[in-house]
Amino acid sequence: MLLLDLPNELLAYIAETLDLERDISALARTNARLHNLLSDYLYENHVKHHGSSALIWAAYHGRIETAQKLLDKGADANVQVCPTIGYTTYSDLSYKPAETTYEGRTPLLWAAEKGHEALVKLLLQSGAGVKMEDQNEQTALQLAVDARQRAVARMLVANGADMNARDFADWPAVGLGHPWREELVEVRISAGLGRPPPPGRRRDAYEENT
Repeated sequence: MLLLDLPNELLAYIAETLDLERDISALARTNARLHNLLSDYLYENHVKHHGSSALIWAAYHGRIETAQKLLDKGADANVQVCPTIGYTTYSDLSYKPAETTYEGRTPLLWAAEKGHEALVKLLLQSGAGVKMEDQNEQTALQLAVDARQRAVARMLVANGADMNARDFADWPAVGLGHPWREELVEVRISAGLGRPPPPGRRRDAYEENT
């Protein structure tokens, strides 16, 4: 009996016995029937056993279809611990080595820096924390502003991003002299969040050591 002569239930059971995502992916890519049968299982398996790390890959590369599928299967929109993403299956069910990140960034932080507006919107709607920071104490807003992603910055401010949040070097996200400051203040006011307080002065070396 050929493998493809087996009923769907047995084929699904075979997939469940495979430990590595790349093996499941190889099976899924055999033909259209297995692709359709195992596609959902691949995403469920990843979320259950691999900590939603592929969501970081999707955010980095702007793969909204992949991100949506992962979130639909329960992926954590705030997944942060990702020393390596490893090998996994994405929207086209291809086998690819993933990016490596040691910066402690959530999917939102990567999507914001890269300017993936649709992904930023999706992640915010899925509960991504707009005030979360990476290991350099940078928020999504700071990364978007530094990367000159103006539309993303507006979206983040409208969703409560702190314009005065400071990074490890004590620089505010949008200082008083920043050319976008007043525009983003108006975005904040229009969103019903009110005018932000002034960012205040920077800490000096004496204060940091006392």
